[in-house]
Amino acid sequence: MRNHLYELHHGRLQDDTTAALDKLRHVPTAEYESQTQKGCMEGTRIGILTELAAWSVDPSSPRIFWLSGMAGTGKSAIARSFCKILKDSDHLA
Repeated sequence: MRNHLYELHHGRLQDDTTAALDKLRHVPTAEYESQTQKGCMEGTRIGILTELAAWSVDPSSPRIFWLSGMAGTGKSAIARSFCKILKDSDHLA
């Protein structure tokens, strides 16, 4: 069995994975704004959000930014804040 995470991390997407991704369709109710929770409180998580912003515009950076932590530590809030940053800069795909 191939390790697709390793392949994605190193920028190599196998043909079977690409074919599977091509079958996915847009689901409007799955957008980041469809959730009721807000992102990070203003003025918090500046370091990680700055790091994410730099990562998002660096073409030589890995294709996946792995954000990990214990439950309740703010990973989802960081992700929502980052999506808002990308949307506001017209980079959210």
